[in-house]
Amino acid sequence: VLNRIGSGKYSQVYDGINIVNDKYVIIKVIKPVKYSKIRREVTILNILKSHPNIVKLLDVIVDNSSRTPSFVFEKINHLDFRILYPKLTLHDI
Repeated sequence: VLNRIGSGKYSQVYDGINIVNDKYVIIKVIKPVKYSKIRREVTILNILKSHPNIVKLLDVIVDNSSRTPSFVFEKINHLDFRILYPKLTLHDI
């Protein structure tokens, strides 16, 4: 894990590196929530995985000692919304 890049109500998000292929990934560590919420998110991500605007879920990992689940996503290049939104035209919107 390289560094924390964000957090939310249900998770904390970190940069990481896949040691198998040396590619950058994003790791979303889930805070303690009901199992059904985690399962629902995985189901939704799997249903939408073929859509070009949905980030790909690569793996779901569970820490053996704390039983904390983590999602591993592909890392994508993006622009911060504060930079992107002012550039949008009416046609884009």
